Parts: sequence; C-alpha cells; structure tokens
Amino acid sequence: MTTQLIVNMKKIPKQERARETASDLLTATVQFLRRNHYSKLSTNKIAELAGVSIGTLYQYFPSNEALVVALVRQQFEADFRLVQGIIEESESLSLRRVCRT
Repeated sequence: MTTQLIVNMKKIPKQERARETASDLLTATVQFLRRNHYSKLSTNKIAELAGVSIGTLYQYFPSNEALVVALVRQQFEADFRLVQGIIEESESLSLRRVCRT
C-alpha cells in the first residue's frame, strides 16, 4: 500500500500485519461490490467479510466512502504504472508498433 493510498485512512499501517489487515479490508470491499450494489455497502458487512471487528475497520477507514476512495486510488495507480511501462517500452519501437501496443 503506497503513501498516496493512505491519505484517507485514519491510521497508517506500519507493521506488516497491519498492512495486511488494511489490504484484507480493501479486498473484502471489492468482493462485496462485485456481488452487490454500492447502496448496500456497509462497514459492518465489510468487517465481517474481512474477518475483523468493526472497531478494527474503523482504525483504518472512517467510512464506506474512504474504502471506495482507497480502491479507486489503488486502481488508478495500477493503471498509471501500466501505461507508464508501455510508454517506457515504446521509446525504442516504431510508431506503428506503439499504436498496436
């Protein structure tokens, strides 16, 4: 989890176990949203899916919105790294090959 991702977090996870817990909460949020509409999202359900107490969830994320913002940032960063890699690789390629990529 990068520093940019934790801007909206209440507690910055420093130890590996804490980073895993925060990651588990985000994974649970993704799983929930794949099966349910956003309007049904609740911190209680996310905590339950992640196997942690609601108090633990609130140590890291103050709300449903904070969980979703963290997911959006995580996806944006992954997409940005992908595009950046393509650009770096394409510096030595022809324009036609770059367009195909």
